[in-house]
Amino acid sequence: MISAYLHSVSEVLAELHERGFYADCSGLVTDHRRLTGPRDVFLAVPGEKFDPRNLADDLLIEQRCGLVLVDYDDQRAYQSASVLPVLHLKTMLADLAFGYYETPSDAMTIIAVTGTNGKTTVTRWLAQALNHLGKKAAVIGTLGYGEPDQLKAHTGLTTPDVVGVHHLLHELRQHQFDTVCIEASSIGLEQRRLACVSIDVALFTNLSQDHLDYHGDMAAYGRSKMILASWPTLRLAVVNADDSFGMEFLANVQRRNIDCSAVGRADSAECQILSVAHQENGQRIELKINGASTQIDTSIIGEFNADNMALVFATLIRLGYDASQVKSALAEVTPAPGRMQHIEGEPAVVVDYAHTPDALEKTLLALRPFANKRQGKLWVVFGCGGDRDRSKRPLMGAAAADKADFVVVTSDNPRSEKPENILQEIVDGIDKARQDKLHVEVDRVRAIEFAVAKASAKDVVLLAGKGHESTQTIGAQVIAHSDVQCATSALGKRGAHA
Repeated sequence: MISAYLHSVSEVLAELHERGFYADCSGLVTDHRRLTGPRDVFLAVPGEKFDPRNLADDLLIEQRCGLVLVDYDDQRAYQSASVLPVLHLKTMLADLAFGYYETPSDAMTIIAVTGTNGKTTVTRWLAQALNHLGKKAAVIGTLGYGEPDQLKAHTGLTTPDVVGVHHLLHELRQHQFDTVCIEASSIGLEQRRLACVSIDVALFTNLSQDHLDYHGDMAAYGRSKMILASWPTLRLAVVNADDSFGMEFLANVQRRNIDCSAVGRADSAECQILSVAHQENGQRIELKINGASTQIDTSIIGEFNADNMALVFATLIRLGYDASQVKSALAEVTPAPGRMQHIEGEPAVVVDYAHTPDALEKTLLALRPFANKRQGKLWVVFGCGGDRDRSKRPLMGAAAADKADFVVVTSDNPRSEKPENILQEIVDGIDKARQDKLHVEVDRVRAIEFAVAKASAKDVVLLAGKGHESTQTIGAQVIAHSDVQCATSALGKRGAHA
């Protein structure tokens, strides 16, 4: 029977090493479903709905792990000598992972990107550009981790849990990566998932309504983003100064006398966006930095992507690269899967992750010139997630009706809510005078098929909200669903009947 407990990180690390558990040959795991065998160390910390300490002895008997660290509770006893109680294990997870994985972030340049929209795109473009410039850069974010064009799957969270983050950083360092671009979500920052990570550079993209089901209000949402501005190891911040919250972020960084760069359209911006011009195969972005103007030609459309491109450009300049080098590198970047992803065929179908009122509006605005050039109409198919912020539903309905010619409202992960109720709350935001261009279809597959079939060959159809996602959650069921695959199938059916 075990009664003693370990008090400190140093004691825990010493015990792990004494028992032969080292980062190079074993891993720390916080989810018992991800255990792989006797070389794993399971960290059993109770959550809100489940207490994994109840599994400790059984996991060892089944050889699903070789050691279990449990959050100490004097009312509990364990049979196995391989169960080690640790006092306040939950609060030491970050320091424990940092030490166990041999302080991985200290040996690399860590760039963290926060903001409501654009995190996936900006981290991808930074990593792609840095690789073009001779670095070995990886990403950790919504789509996975590793080289930006060869991502591996992780937990599915934008920012993995704190133990997972240090594990991934250790793995990336073992594969000789020298730079890692991390998506820093508001929830991830608030839950300290990046604790003990030595973040060198912070980027702020924008702040608009999202995640209020978690944060409660925009003020709390903003405070979680602001955590990054006070990061102890920060040495550079690059900020979208066109965003009002971005100015607050910038001011907080400046008060700490940390090097910073403001990006935006104002004359005071260090990296000023002078113009964004639509071209036959994309757009031309004219920037002025350090008094010199430069033009970037890119196939990636959307004024919001010009903002993203400017943030990346300014960051690379501040990291010491020449403007001509950066311009050449940015010519090579490509969109992330499910971000303004064009599906070949007629009508033109675009799949995008836009799932906030601001993102939906900006994506539709970006596609309007594309539709006009084709002399077609602009369609949008979208929904809103269940068990999430309800207040954004009518706002998204209003944005869709205002910026698109035809609106198809459908399901997007209704979860435990009744899909019809979610759709009605979206429709409530659409002015009655505009509802003649509205179609409501609960089934997302049928909604996509409807839009593709009804649109003319010259039209543009935006499938918004799910982007790269490969599942749809309806009640307790998680079913396979891909907007890209559905669009491809619908276009094939249309072509067969043409």
